[in-house]
Amino acid sequence: MNESILEIELGPDEEISAETAKELSNGKGEEHE
Repeated sequence: MNESILEIELGPDEEISAETAKELSNGKGEEHE
């Protein structure tokens, strides 16, 4: 069942990374951790 956990963790992580990259590209410099 570890595979399910990994998939769930990878999904949100990738979306968060994409959003963070967009914010950085916009020059906002806001860190949402």
